Amino acid sequence: MGKRRRQNEEVTEAPASGQVLPVAELGDDFNGDAEDGATYLALANREAASLPFYTRVEPPASYSVIEKPSKVTVEVEQGRHPALPKESWEVVNAAHFKAYKAQIAKHWPPSPALACPYPSPPDIEDEEGWRAYIDGADGGDEHDEEEDEEMDEEAAMNAPPKPARPRERREPLVSLLAGLDTDDTLALLGHFNAWLGETETLSPLWARWIFALLCVLDSRLDSGQQSQLRDLVRTLASVIMVRWEKALGKDELQPVAYKEGFYGVQTVASNGPGEKEDDKGDKPPQWALGARWKNDRDAAPRSESPKRPPDDDSVDAVLARTWILISAVVSGWGQWDLIDEVNAQVSALPRHS
Repeated sequence: MGKRRRQNEEVTEAPASGQVLPVAELGDDFNGDAEDGATYLALANREAASLPFYTRVEPPASYSVIEKPSKVTVEVEQGRHPALPKESWEVVNAAHFKAYKAQIAKHWPPSPALACPYPSPPDIEDEEGWRAYIDGADGGDEHDEEEDEEMDEEAAMNAPPKPARPRERREPLVSLLAGLDTDDTLALLGHFNAWLGETETLSPLWARWIFALLCVLDSRLDSGQQSQLRDLVRTLASVIMVRWEKALGKDELQPVAYKEGFYGVQTVASNGPGEKEDDKGDKPPQWALGARWKNDRDAAPRSESPKRPPDDDSVDAVLARTWILISAVVSGWGQWDLIDEVNAQVSALPRHS
């Protein structure tokens, strides 16, 4: 058997073209099996040579044509949702917040801590205590205990009621913030997150506290700590949506004419390009965030700032201070995906009642 194979096939030496493995030279009538590598390569080359260079597939005799409508009409409200801030504002506010944090860190008061005009704050875990401390506890007609002990029962009953003690709201003073470390600051932000979930609104005082806490919070947080801030942003987003729905129900979203820029022409916000036109061919007006404030500012002398009520609960005020806090978290700790998430939620809200 071996002698016959040696007669029918010869193994070529490696050619100068760079071929490494030997390939057997087989006769045209060879139809045996490959018993070594050289024969296997020869059979593979012969089979490859018998294949066509290309293949052609005949097209079907007829094609089925799918008829499509000549025109598709889709009702979509174009333009940015009026409850969203301008995209340019998002960029500018992010830069401002980073500058605030850098400035505060640079000029933070050294030890020892500054004297605080307020009484000592409660323990950081005392959520209700902190809420009473910040908002101010109602004094009611409570009497001083030592004074009550000196009065007999009859005199106490006949004594006129004492006036209610005014609520003493407390601001986030540097002397208070300096006593908080990172864990304390996050714990206090967690308290605010819980209170916002209960009340579904954001007062100016709470907004100032949250902003101050974010300004002094360490920029380097681990994933668990960042998750706490993300929860806060989502709660703030729910405040925006609740306030917007409330404004729709109370018909607070009336469009206001205002000037574009300091010296622009009077205009009314519209839904943007592509919106429907009314019977007169005019674009339907739309409420614009901050338009009323802009009119107040433009009407006042440049040297004066328009005054607003201290507890302004208007839709402009609530949305403005809420967006400031959301932007602070997003830019301060790089949570950029959250702004897309919140914008998508707000954009799904109805624009008008």
